[in-house]
Amino acid sequence: MRRRQPPNGEAQSSVEKALRILTCFSPEEPELGVSEIARRLGIGVSTAHRLLSFMIGEDFVRQNPATAKYSLGYRVVHLASTVLAGANFRTACQPHMRTLRDETSETVRAYILAGRECICVEEVVGVHEIRASGAFGQAAPLYVGAGGKMLLSQLPAGDVDQIVSDGRTQGWLTHASEGRLREELKAIQRRGYAQTLGDTEDLAASIAAPVRNFTGAAIGSLVITGPVGRWTEKKIGEFVPNLIKAATAISSELGYSAGWTPRPKPTEVK
Repeated sequence: MRRRQPPNGEAQSSVEKALRILTCFSPEEPELGVSEIARRLGIGVSTAHRLLSFMIGEDFVRQNPATAKYSLGYRVVHLASTVLAGANFRTACQPHMRTLRDETSETVRAYILAGRECICVEEVVGVHEIRASGAFGQAAPLYVGAGGKMLLSQLPAGDVDQIVSDGRTQGWLTHASEGRLREELKAIQRRGYAQTLGDTEDLAASIAAPVRNFTGAAIGSLVITGPVGRWTEKKIGEFVPNLIKAATAISSELGYSAGWTPRPKPTEVK
């Protein structure tokens, strides 16, 4: 039997209630019981319990086994840290992106790692305007485009396996494309940068280098992108040194120092 899909209005109402649950918590009241949450939102206890159960599964809330009360989960902390990190990341990236644009005449983008996706948080349009996926404000899976693949190549093997598995479940990846992706991730790990030549529907070519924070973790990627018809292996070779130089400078401003912080070595993709 197919599961009944709720009408749009019903789904929207559930989303609104779930978001309102998050606003019930505060530093003064970090833990609340289901009855108190239901009372504050003006909903039934059974409805509140159903929504909380779903939110526990997504790690938006946690339940204290000793008191049965609820508190905010680590997913909320991650989202908040992503916003704060993104602000510093953009500030550090902007001047170097403009310099890189002037050096190459191409569009330069900065992506930040956000869970199992990457988000374009800054864009400096080049002389040759393009229409390519992953533009400012857009999120994309880590297995799409040079910026995402650069970040995916730096994650632990277990995380890579889970992300790839999700991609197959959602129909984005096939058995064949998974194999090609894993080989590509190995190549990225070896050479230290990612490159794509028209592997997205807009036929954009891109190269990406990692941006690291003070721990040495790759928190973002710096990307040069342009139309595949104008890019050659020779042009990519000319762009790479400037790209890596800019990404290294941004990493330094974010506290990364290769001299005293060991660069974490991701487990090689199988």
